[in-house]
Amino acid sequence: MRGLQYHRVEGGTLRFEVRGQGDPLLLIHGACGQIEMLADLAGELAATHRVLSYDWRGHGSSTPDATSDIRVHTNDAAVLVRDVLHEPATVVGWSYGGDIAMALALAAPSLVRSLVLIEPAFHMSRPNVEMLRLVGKVGYQYLRGKDRSAAETLGRWAFQRRSGGTAWDEMTDDAKEFWLGNTGALKVEMFRPTRHNLTMDLVSAKTIAGIAVPVTFVLGEDSHPTLHRVHERLRTALPAMETIRVPGASHLLPVEAPAAVGAAVAGAMTDSA
Repeated sequence: MRGLQYHRVEGGTLRFEVRGQGDPLLLIHGACGQIEMLADLAGELAATHRVLSYDWRGHGSSTPDATSDIRVHTNDAAVLVRDVLHEPATVVGWSYGGDIAMALALAAPSLVRSLVLIEPAFHMSRPNVEMLRLVGKVGYQYLRGKDRSAAETLGRWAFQRRSGGTAWDEMTDDAKEFWLGNTGALKVEMFRPTRHNLTMDLVSAKTIAGIAVPVTFVLGEDSHPTLHRVHERLRTALPAMETIRVPGASHLLPVEAPAAVGAAVAGAMTDSA
């Protein structure tokens, strides 16, 4: 099965694609992402698995009404697993998509066989000087009507390398356009908060301790130090969690190292079988 399709959810439609045959797998992109940014990773996994990737609402070609409410994103993911895959799936979430994956495992555990978290944004919004400066700069650019500049500022920060520089400068023009094309959704997600937005009151150190399925964390060794701190917090909350490190990779690792990430996901699915 291959090709872009659309599925109705409450309040709109989601664009999705299914590739390959085999055990089911749901891919969830991060903020500012869309199907195309995970295309290489989906291709790696589709050789042995049935892979569903989709655009969040407000992203790509899904319904344009963005939301910061994680409950809505979680319900959308659940609908796709139930209605399209028709059986429990391994759920792979990148960045904030990893938080949605954890929320799905908590809200609908019968739909999730295992979790693979590619550097989730777990409590990354916890107040600190660096984050406050970033949010302030992005917010100021949005207020001045410089939406694309705001999205690029976030991308340059998120894809910083511990060794110096940022993987943003290594992205293709097409990849940058996919990211910048979703800047309107980013504005909603960051600056129109709901009670259940990026502060993650539904996905906390206390609640995720109740996740009953196997969890694997995929960590880029050259990612921003903040993401390494996220890894440590998650490892404390989920002591049984497995960690797979990808040498030389930044937070852009599904794009820059799809073969390594695909191997990590396939290994995690084998271990959880």
